[in-house]
Amino acid sequence: MEPKPLRVERVGEKFILDFEGSKPTVEQWEDFLRHQHVAGKTYQLDLIGKWYLEPFGCATCADVAAHNKDKSGKAYAKPAYLIGKDMTNFLENKFKILGTDGKNTGWIIPFEGWLGEKTEDNINSITWKIRDELYQAINRLESIDEIKSWHEKKQANEAILKQDIRDENEKTLKELEKLPPGSDKEAFVKSRTGQGALRNQLLKKYGCKCCICGLSMTELLVASHIIEWKDSTDDEKTDHDNGLLLCAQHDALFDKHLISFDKKGRIVISKLAKEEEYPKLCINKDIAIKLYGKNATYLEKHREKLMKPSRRSDMR
Repeated sequence: MEPKPLRVERVGEKFILDFEGSKPTVEQWEDFLRHQHVAGKTYQLDLIGKWYLEPFGCATCADVAAHNKDKSGKAYAKPAYLIGKDMTNFLENKFKILGTDGKNTGWIIPFEGWLGEKTEDNINSITWKIRDELYQAINRLESIDEIKSWHEKKQANEAILKQDIRDENEKTLKELEKLPPGSDKEAFVKSRTGQGALRNQLLKKYGCKCCICGLSMTELLVASHIIEWKDSTDDEKTDHDNGLLLCAQHDALFDKHLISFDKKGRIVISKLAKEEEYPKLCINKDIAIKLYGKNATYLEKHREKLMKPSRRSDMR
């Protein structure tokens, strides 16, 4: 039977692929990684490993090349294509992928992708992010030596990222002490902690998009703490799961506890926000966000402020 053709579309700067129900599952990626290991296709595993070691499996080709002392991100195009092609074969040719130019492609099976600033070598400016299912499969596999070593390096890298946030927090506290009386200290903390190392991590985690509305204008995206910075422990201040990437408008609603999310990521809206004004606020009752790691635990505490007894009658 002829495999079903699926076409990649470009929406803004992002490449979109609708798998139409054929998207590889976590379990299928696990089997695939084991198969690639047995087949000795280390060059393909090596490419996946390079991206896995980037924060949240997301980076430009140029950054990955620099971090691994490779000459250019151009060298990643062929193994990325072959990973997609091999996965298609592994799934018994259920589909074939056609790029925006109508030619066969495969990189978009293991990766999501965005265009960056145009350069002479455009592939260097493309951002690739490992698909969630593949990322989860890697997290579940330690029986393969190569992947076990990735986990060890990943833990070391994450420790460095936490230290970056910790250093930034200490600098913020020192500057906070120097503010003159009457200063809006809360606004100062918000501006500093929402634009630094934590924000950089969340930009990668959420693919440079507001996790509510999908706005991708990075100038308007901020790191919004779930448990407020002033109420967070030292560990919570450095935990990216205690943050959401939000546009300015949704950040204001979330920060004022006018919206929150339940344990499944579904929106909870205060009745202080009138329903007829939902369109102006860019919210609706059907919104749901994807939760990561300890998001749900932190959101439980966020909802407590939204639903405390003095305001319970204001909730829908």
